[in-house]
Amino acid sequence: MKKARVDSIREDLINQLELKGMHHSYYRDMVDQYCDYFEMKNDLMEDVKKKGVRVEVTSGNGFTTSKDNGSIMLSIKVTQTMLKILNDLGLREPVMSDVSEDDYL
Repeated sequence: MKKARVDSIREDLINQLELKGMHHSYYRDMVDQYCDYFEMKNDLMEDVKKKGVRVEVTSGNGFTTSKDNGSIMLSIKVTQTMLKILNDLGLREPVMSDVSEDDYL
């Protein structure tokens, strides 16, 4: 299921690139990086679902405390990087193909 979702996203992004005439391998590599980050974000969010927002840790001297789950901040950074990749590729907005002039929607 997860693999199919990533493959679908990759295909959609590559189709948008092709519609824009961006056929170089450099752009495909950026799409691959985006998909890697997408999978990483999903793994981080799964960790938050599994462990929660706060996790218990034991210090070197044996005391147990709770701290923020590090996956939350990492997922924010990963998401920001994903948005930057889309912005760099100019793929923030969907690329419409075959739109007639009288098609207002």
